[in-house]
Amino acid sequence: MASQEQCVQTHGALRRARKPHDLKLRVGLQFISSLLLPLTLGVFTVVITFQQQSAAKQQRDEDRMAAELQRAEDRNASLMQRREDQDASRFLGEQEQNMGVGKRCSGDMLGLNIRLLNEISQIVRTRFENQITITTSSTSRAIYFHGYLLEQILKIFDITPLDNIPQNININSGIDLKTALCRQILLLPMIIITKENLYLSN
Repeated sequence: MASQEQCVQTHGALRRARKPHDLKLRVGLQFISSLLLPLTLGVFTVVITFQQQSAAKQQRDEDRMAAELQRAEDRNASLMQRREDQDASRFLGEQEQNMGVGKRCSGDMLGLNIRLLNEISQIVRTRFENQITITTSSTSRAIYFHGYLLEQILKIFDITPLDNIPQNININSGIDLKTALCRQILLLPMIIITKENLYLSN
């Protein structure tokens, strides 16, 4: 009996000795568990923050590269547009210059034609009026006027009447071209009107 009581007392003493130890262990585990959750959340927060910073940096790099590419494309497009504008302005300048040369040439030709017509009209007025009394009929006057006018035009171009005889016509000959020009001048409206006036006047 005494041994059993001693065993019971020993077990009771052990239980009483273990209770503070178990309590400390339980408190320690609760403390660790209470710290573990915030630590885990903190680690996750740090990891997520680093990932977000890395993603933001990568996005900024991509945006910067895209902006540089866009600027390069804009520069190339502006250079091409500037070259096209320069080519177009140069072409327009050449066209205007050519048109100016053409206008000057046509103006010179018009001036020469007017001068030639004035000279012919002056020749007709100064010489033909003194010689018109030779003929009497309007037909004769017109024939004489036409021949006299052709002779004066040929003299202007330094062509003798024999050169005006149609023989083997060479289109490359300067005399034939001048003769053709003389015939064209004789068909001008001013000369035709003058001849019609001669036909009508008796």
